[in-house]
Amino acid sequence: MDNTGNVTGLACPTTRQCTVVDNLGNVATFNPGAPGSPAPVAVDGGHVLYRGACPTTNQCTSGDDSGREVTFNPRAPGGASPETITGANFLLAIGCSSATRCVAVDAAGKGFDGRRADRSRPTIKITTPVRGARYTRGEKVEADYSCFDPDGALDVASCRGPVPNGDSIDTATVGRHTFTVHASDWSGNRRTRTVHYTVERKHHRKRRRRSHPGLWHAPPGWSAGRTSR
Repeated sequence: MDNTGNVTGLACPTTRQCTVVDNLGNVATFNPGAPGSPAPVAVDGGHVLYRGACPTTNQCTSGDDSGREVTFNPRAPGGASPETITGANFLLAIGCSSATRCVAVDAAGKGFDGRRADRSRPTIKITTPVRGARYTRGEKVEADYSCFDPDGALDVASCRGPVPNGDSIDTATVGRHTFTVHASDWSGNRRTRTVHYTVERKHHRKRRRRSHPGLWHAPPGWSAGRTSR
């Protein structure tokens, strides 16, 4: 998979994508189910890249032998921009809990905790209750909502609604209801989404009087009584 240098690191954000780094500053991304022979691309030419982490399919981070953090898009790695980590001399490993939070370790055993600027807000999807829906009082309707973040699922710090996801929403009270979900990430970016639904009373059908076969019904205006001769 990498016939130019010695592989020094591997990271796989999904079962269909892995990225390797080598001692010449090259990276190569491939499908482990059908690896083939991906062409290595230089992102940190002349430097040894060690280990690495890929919190998302569009972002990987590795450390090099000059104490720099190298972040790149594994699908288009040519635009990487190495950044020096103050006090680091020889980064041996980097781990990232999200696209904006990484921890690095150098050859002297020192650890470095870094955080990139994160201005992307989480997104919210509310499947149930349906916007504008009408439910019957007492009807069992389970909440279905989720939160996402452009920097990866691990960057979602909180995703809260009126009830936990999967629990029943409020249908005990007749009238208009509000269902609001709040989401936030580890950098403090927030988003809120609201849908409204209505709870109605149960409608009872009126029972129709059945006519009995064989009985004669008097026409309108007739009254029961004796007939005089």
